[in-house]
Amino acid sequence: MRRISGLLFFLILLLIGAGGCGPTVVVNGERYAALTPEEEHILVVLARSSLKRSPKAIDPDELAVILREEPKIRILYTGDRSGSARVGWDVNGQHITMVFRGRFLEDDMQWLLEKRADPNEIIDQSGRTPEGFSFKEQ
Repeated sequence: MRRISGLLFFLILLLIGAGGCGPTVVVNGERYAALTPEEEHILVVLARSSLKRSPKAIDPDELAVILREEPKIRILYTGDRSGSARVGWDVNGQHITMVFRGRFLEDDMQWLLEKRADPNEIIDQSGRTPEGFSFKEQ
């Protein structure tokens, strides 16, 4: 009987330990549950399928590149399996990105499409006036 209870105790500990075996990340000293590689792949599939159904957002040549090439993925975690995930492709001099926000792979996850002409474009919001610019009428 003692041997069975010891075995049962060991199995319970094993099950408790197995529940927390998924990937984690540490952000600002906090440990969060992260997406598995398979779940990251699901985000890529969601991005591609959303773009397939958006013929006004991208043209057929851009879609062909998106379906063929692997994207760049950047995930910023703000909680367990939540935050902001960017899935993007450089296509014909443009950067096309699907942004997922909130709780990843849940019904309330939000998404939006970003499309920029230059992936290195930086918007100066410092309030400084560019050199050579004048508000005076000429």
